[in-house]
Amino acid sequence: MSEETGKFEAYSASICPECMRRVPMRIYEEDGVIYLEKTCPEHGKFEDVYWGDAELFKWFYKNWNKSKYLGSGLENPHTEIVNGCPYDCGLCPQHKTHTILGIIDVTNRCNMACPICFAYAGAANYVYEPSYEQIVDMIKLFRSNSPWPCNALQFSGGEPTLRNDLPDLIREAKKAGIEHVEVDTNGLRLAEDLEYFKSLKDAGMDTLYLQFDGLRDEIYRKLRGRGDLVKIKDRVIENSREIGLSSIVLVVTLAKGVNDGDLGSIVDYAVKNSDVVRCVNIQPISMAGRARKEDMRRLRITIPDALKLIEEQTGGRVPRKSWRPVNWPVPVAKGMEVLKGRMYPEFTMHPMCGAATFLVLEEDGSYKPITEYVDVDEFADTLWGIYYT
Repeated sequence: MSEETGKFEAYSASICPECMRRVPMRIYEEDGVIYLEKTCPEHGKFEDVYWGDAELFKWFYKNWNKSKYLGSGLENPHTEIVNGCPYDCGLCPQHKTHTILGIIDVTNRCNMACPICFAYAGAANYVYEPSYEQIVDMIKLFRSNSPWPCNALQFSGGEPTLRNDLPDLIREAKKAGIEHVEVDTNGLRLAEDLEYFKSLKDAGMDTLYLQFDGLRDEIYRKLRGRGDLVKIKDRVIENSREIGLSSIVLVVTLAKGVNDGDLGSIVDYAVKNSDVVRCVNIQPISMAGRARKEDMRRLRITIPDALKLIEEQTGGRVPRKSWRPVNWPVPVAKGMEVLKGRMYPEFTMHPMCGAATFLVLEEDGSYKPITEYVDVDEFADTLWGIYYT
């Protein structure tokens, strides 16, 4: 915090987006917004909007950017420190968090060509598709992590459902000890091929991580390049009911001026389909490259911007202060470790990586955030007390 202005200011390190050189970075507050500023001696200054709400940023920073929320990393890191962060990642000895959700890209092939995606083979000009044996080795590597063997895995891509051996890979994950398996998908195949969808569930798939940008075809025309996807998403929901899958995450790519006015309707859709939908995951689209500060402020949408929009579009039913940073559950893991005598996964990531809340659904279809029922911060303090006693 700057003593002269009372505004937030801190310093860290980053990399130049042009030459990948490690460079100093300034994090600062201006006009209620948090910015990142880094300067490369060769390529000059780069700026970006970090958080669109400085007050929420400072609340998260003050309460959850603390040493007790830091992890201890792996006892058996997979790379050595040679050139220093961020060049030795994988996970390196300096990494503070163990793997909580492992992600394996099983292919970069896709049956769509979204304008906003860089992963599919058409953009990369080559096909990346690890062999069955290579993927099994990746699963085993996750499970070899110590002290926490990764027990949650997402198969991603590209479009992973293009692999006919995906059910067998799910079985391999379960056999290796993975307790929770997710499949990331656009839903095209699962809307049409019920037998294949059922084979994924029967193999042990726990959750479907479904691309879901809204309930208007115009959204998909802009973000996905086709305008017939709403009915396809609905069909995936119905097929989930038919095969008995009751855990779907609706994954929203949030783009300013495209679907930032649709978050309330997405929440309502999730509530309406809560027998199969368990979560809405909102991922604000990022901007890359050089842009003027005025353009960034106009086009950039950040996590707190999404929280504000949800508050507005739900009529205040989900206020900004009902959200907590993604590392909030750390004391839950710590406290349960003492009470149960076993280790639990610790979400020891940076507090600005994301925000979460729970909605409690009433019988009449209404909902309120969990903070309306429970003092979650007092609960966390109680668990910290158990851990430190």
